[in-house]
Amino acid sequence: MLAHRTQGKELPKGADAAWDAAVGIASSLVPRRTHFLRQARQVVALEADYVDLPDDRLREITGEFRDLFRCGRDTHQDLLRAFAVVREIAFRQIGERPFEVQVAGALSLHAGCITEMATGEGKTLTATMPAAVAGWQGKGCHIITVNDYLAQRDAEWMGRIYNFCGLTCAHIDGEMDPPGRRSAYRADITYCTNKEVTADFLRDRLALGRLRGLSSALLAKIADGAGSGTDRVVQR
Repeated sequence: MLAHRTQGKELPKGADAAWDAAVGIASSLVPRRTHFLRQARQVVALEADYVDLPDDRLREITGEFRDLFRCGRDTHQDLLRAFAVVREIAFRQIGERPFEVQVAGALSLHAGCITEMATGEGKTLTATMPAAVAGWQGKGCHIITVNDYLAQRDAEWMGRIYNFCGLTCAHIDGEMDPPGRRSAYRADITYCTNKEVTADFLRDRLALGRLRGLSSALLAKIADGAGSGTDRVVQR
């Protein structure tokens, strides 16, 4: 079976290896913030490609992105285009277009970084871009916030963006019964609190099969407003 595995790309040799090493060292010297801001400017520059498109065409594009990301055939340029599309959809649905710094924060989240944003910089809107991509990838995304009110508010508010993207959105609160929780966890994007998702994880283990599978695997998680006194957004 191993004999039939495709061979990976050969490692560079000689001058090519030296060049790759030099590029790697140079890239490591560039601060991550500068790196993500540079990419964010590219996303903002793509606005002109989508601003005049009708809603129907924009919906078709989101379907194309779903197929692309679900198959794992996306490139970095596809990611930038996807963020640009979600940015345009956000403006059409809730009247807010993410600023460059918010796009940079979204890119860093997608890269698996811990992103610190000051209060009022728009963490909730920032999270929509990597969350939409996670939904298109079929991973599902849990967005963790601090209380039930914010979980419901953000699910209803940002849900308009996700629904336009062809994604489902739900929230978890303390009053929901197990069937309702299972349904919410099956959504592409689920807003919940750290207390509820932790309690559901423990209930899932204590149920000994009766409620097994209550909370889905946390393949993608974004924490909105984590920490005490400092607002952070984290994706795993």
